[in-house]
Amino acid sequence: MHNLLKGGKLYRYDYDVDLDFFIAKSRGGTVRIAYLDPPRLVLHRAYFLLKNDGFGAYNLFNNNCEDFAIYCKTGLLSPRIIALSRSGQIASVFAAICAIISFPYSLVLTSISNFVGGLALCYVLYSICRLLSDIGYRKDARRVGV
Repeated sequence: MHNLLKGGKLYRYDYDVDLDFFIAKSRGGTVRIAYLDPPRLVLHRAYFLLKNDGFGAYNLFNNNCEDFAIYCKTGLLSPRIIALSRSGQIASVFAAICAIISFPYSLVLTSISNFVGGLALCYVLYSICRLLSDIGYRKDARRVGV
């Protein structure tokens, strides 16, 4: 494990979390609503895909290492046309951009004097965007076998 990390940090995902915990966890890409499959099935998917080059070409936004891990852990995929990424970190970046862009509008809606209200509204928008992109919440996600 030490050689794999090369001085970096090891991060752990939490799966099958409830909605309150998901929203409270502000750092995207660390929690999932989706159920975690048994380790035997997770390893079967990973070995099969690695052996058969079956997950496709790497793409930072549409098919990255986090997407691979999420599929192996849950067996869930969503259509590429709709899904920007299954990656929580990528989705969080886009959610943050949406919240920042909407910030001036939130100040108008909550009155300019209510800066805290504007920030709270931005956080709500950020959380909604993260939730809508979560593979466990998405209605278009399907269980796909290898």
